[in-house]
Amino acid sequence: MHGSGDFLYRKSIERLPDKVLLFHEEFNPSFGGFNPEPIEVNLKKLLATMEKGQYDLGIAIDGDGDRIACVLKGGRYVNAQVLVPL
Repeated sequence: MHGSGDFLYRKSIERLPDKVLLFHEEFNPSFGGFNPEPIEVNLKKLLATMEKGQYDLGIAIDGDGDRIACVLKGGRYVNAQVLVPL
């Protein structure tokens, strides 16, 4: 989400064999004018994309890379409180 964690996560996904679609990946200190917290209300574009079913997993990282959320195929949001124990 326009943040400093972009480089690390980009390196993590660059070897994936499947297609990867990135949103808000460019560094922007003002976070594109919106809250970079990966909560459901801030992930409308990701949720809409995942509801279409073309991708298996959507991942959202906050601006400094220390919080994560995901959206499953079909648009089901999964927050960090569920992901961390997994």
